[in-house]
Amino acid sequence: GREGAAPAASYADFVVSKAVVPQEDEIATIKFLPLRNPRTASPAGTGQISLPSTLLVAARTDGTIRLFTPVGELATTFSAGHEHPLSQVAVSPLHDEYVIVTADVRSIVRIHKVSVRQRRMSKEEKQVRKSSNDDKFSVHLGSQVNVTTQFNRQIKMPNGTDGRRWPVSALAMASQQGTKYFIVGHPGGNITVITRNGTLHARINTGVDAAVDSFSVHLGTVVFACGGVWGFVDLETMDARLMECPNFEGRIVSALVDAQKQDRVVAADDGGAIWVFNVQNKRQCKIEHRFPLGTARHPVEVASVRGFTLALDHSERGAGVATLSALNMSHVGKKKQ
Repeated sequence: GREGAAPAASYADFVVSKAVVPQEDEIATIKFLPLRNPRTASPAGTGQISLPSTLLVAARTDGTIRLFTPVGELATTFSAGHEHPLSQVAVSPLHDEYVIVTADVRSIVRIHKVSVRQRRMSKEEKQVRKSSNDDKFSVHLGSQVNVTTQFNRQIKMPNGTDGRRWPVSALAMASQQGTKYFIVGHPGGNITVITRNGTLHARINTGVDAAVDSFSVHLGTVVFACGGVWGFVDLETMDARLMECPNFEGRIVSALVDAQKQDRVVAADDGGAIWVFNVQNKRQCKIEHRFPLGTARHPVEVASVRGFTLALDHSERGAGVATLSALNMSHVGKKKQ
């Protein structure tokens, strides 16, 4: 471009809305709990307010969980009920039920069901409002969402093959042909698969002598990162498959399935590069694209939204500074004209 020319666009051109949610206490983990898309639900009747499409789940190590709406309103607060510090949080990836799963440093897993409804006045409240002579304010002032949580069950992780209870290093929920599972990662490349009712279903070893760092779930596809490599967890055969991509050298620290293409995996390495891999049948892998080195700095987490990959790095951890990059995926895989 011309030297001194003004930029053609700024980040504000693409931001639809944003909310700053200040916290008095340090938050250890955040997750987005997807809700039913209001645009696909039945049309709202007169006087009804559309429900949000997601809730922000903010968890502290002491087990306090706060849920926020997209505009930053505190929807509810509850205690996960652990006796020991919280180490992992996962949320249900599907819309048929809303679930938050928590695990502590003693490998106790607790399941919490979330209910989201439009806030309505009770008959008693309506009667009091009607008979009151006080100044009346619109019923639409304040939060219109009624969010409640209910503890569902507690699961004590079974002992591993060595007779000891393994620590929980990663946690996720997934579904295969209607059956729901909790997927738990451990040191030594071990994975435990537990059914929705808490029954041990399978043990899987990735073949990597390192802790499972993370899981990413999208429409039944489960990707894991472990010891600098990545692969798939096959919930049908209950095994793990490591992926090797020709011409790739580096250590993967985070990996996920692209939200728009299930045969595409986006991964970040420990050097700050963001890679896009094309994966055919979850067996053949080739490099489809690499974003410039230094796009993010280790440690980095990646997330996928329609048309973009978000890269969040905490390179200045401890200084309260993080950097979020939005990478446009629309040109990936297309030949240059």
